[in-house]
Amino acid sequence: MRLMGCAFVALAVGLGGCSGGGGGGSGPGFIPVPAAPVDQRNTMLTDLRFTEGFGGAAGRMRYSVSGTGSASDFDGTVPVSSNSFSVRYDAAAQSYTISMSPFTSPAFGPADRTSSSNTLTNYEKRSGGRQENLSLFNAGSGNPRLVLTYASYGAYQAITERSPIGVDTIFFAYGVRTAPSDMPKTGTASYTTVVDGQFAGASGVYALGGQGSFSADFAAATVQATLQLRGQNVVTSGLRDFGTHALTGQIRSEQTGVFFSAAGGSNGATVNMQGAFFGPGAAEIGANFGILNADGRGVGAMVGRKN
Repeated sequence: MRLMGCAFVALAVGLGGCSGGGGGGSGPGFIPVPAAPVDQRNTMLTDLRFTEGFGGAAGRMRYSVSGTGSASDFDGTVPVSSNSFSVRYDAAAQSYTISMSPFTSPAFGPADRTSSSNTLTNYEKRSGGRQENLSLFNAGSGNPRLVLTYASYGAYQAITERSPIGVDTIFFAYGVRTAPSDMPKTGTASYTTVVDGQFAGASGVYALGGQGSFSADFAAATVQATLQLRGQNVVTSGLRDFGTHALTGQIRSEQTGVFFSAAGGSNGATVNMQGAFFGPGAAEIGANFGILNADGRGVGAMVGRKN
């Protein structure tokens, strides 16, 4: 069975604007990744010159899909919302590797690129009965969905051909983190956002989209977010409303950057978010969210630019 979606020519992860719109846990912190020397750090994602590991947040789902498109056999050991994640860019190979402890993907480079637009760059690897895909949201002024400079997001997905089909999906956000010394200490800010994700359950697999809002009160060290999620079934194209969820949380400062977490939900669904501030003066945000309800679970990413 071949499941078609928005970004991947396999099981959709929702990147690229399909907006038919568990137990997860949070990791103890960013995965330690080898950084470039201080004088050779990338200052923005739009001009990558040096090999560097970028911290971020991610959520993961591992499950099986039947011939009818129903999802089951979820792996409860993988978190649907975690800040234990990194994206490593290799400047010499121009490749990307993602790590979400204990998982590390293969490196995706120019030879694996299948398509590229102003919005997305897509990669694919095949080996035997296994297909691996990576999609990255392109930072830069040419992106028609949202112009970002310091933050971005993406999705990794592996499909194992068996009966039932095995699926491994990771949504993530990453970038050049705001230093604690550069964080605003007063005032508030709101951010224009993009939301993407995937939900899988007994009723099927859905590419998630919709609307999101995010604001921060720097003096109070608090955040508020809203996710208005809509889904499109990747097999039937049927639409589903996944509800509007209000989240509240805290900003915390650590040695490697300034992070936030938030939680909430509605109508029996629980939603958790992990994220960070990126760029000078918290210019941008990037976060993962995980959703758990009676039907199944979902993971996604939100990125935003300060208004």
